[in-house]
Amino acid sequence: MQRNAKVGKRRGHMILSVFLIAVVVAVGAVLTTDAVLYYLYVKRTVEGLPPEIRPFADLKPYRPLGCLAWARETPAPTDLGVTSVPDLVYHVDVLVVGDEEWWADPTQKDRAQIEMDKANYFRNFGLPHSFEDPFGIVFEIRDFIHWDSTDNQEDGYELLQEAIRENGGIYNEVMGWWEYQGEWRWINGSKYLIDILVVLTGQDMDMIGLSPPQWNALIIEKGYVGYTLFRHELSHQYWLQHCGDPKCYVYSQISLKPSWWCGSHVEELLQRRHDFQNDPPEDPGPNPDDQGGSSGGSGLRVTIE
Repeated sequence: MQRNAKVGKRRGHMILSVFLIAVVVAVGAVLTTDAVLYYLYVKRTVEGLPPEIRPFADLKPYRPLGCLAWARETPAPTDLGVTSVPDLVYHVDVLVVGDEEWWADPTQKDRAQIEMDKANYFRNFGLPHSFEDPFGIVFEIRDFIHWDSTDNQEDGYELLQEAIRENGGIYNEVMGWWEYQGEWRWINGSKYLIDILVVLTGQDMDMIGLSPPQWNALIIEKGYVGYTLFRHELSHQYWLQHCGDPKCYVYSQISLKPSWWCGSHVEELLQRRHDFQNDPPEDPGPNPDDQGGSSGGSGLRVTIE
């Protein structure tokens, strides 16, 4: 009887071992398949973009790699070169363009405004890292407008091109794409030179966001709108490319929660923070509907703090 008990125990151990091996093999197969599918998704999505804008496309993250990245410790940059808001503050005028799927949720407008304000001013744990401090950049949302996007369009490149084309864009025959080069708009009786289009869509895009600085426009999928992604995408507008610092706002795996701009990106932003100061288009003159002829803003404005 004792012998039978030992045989039964060994059999139980064998069954447990086989079960555990099967679980490990199954999990490995699932993760391998997931990784291969993600690789194919990245390859298909990136290779479908013009080479000039590939560095500014933000793909939907691969979660296992995103989790592993947390094990990498990166210290906060300590030498920023500045310790307070610069005397010159550059105001970038923004026009938010939302499609019908985005406007279907009545909370989205307030959310976008709140998150943009946080992108401008909010500092994590007291670190001097917001657009306003130390870079002296403030993005001012001047208006929210409606845009009827093509239904069931998942291609982020095509969606952004459509939004630019239908909202004041100019066709670049050399590059074969539409660009936004700024335009004067009368908004609530004041005149503003819009510097950048921020396009928000409720459609399920093939990427989180796309922000080519050549276009002065960017697009973000509704579910990902937040101050960290605003900082990420708007940094692309200053030609910043992805880095390898998991705590940087311009890290390639934007599923993580960043805390700062890395040292090299701090230096780049400080050098390029005035890049939206381009020659404005012809001033349209006084608003014919405004008897006072109010002039309001004029594109990128510089104020002395």
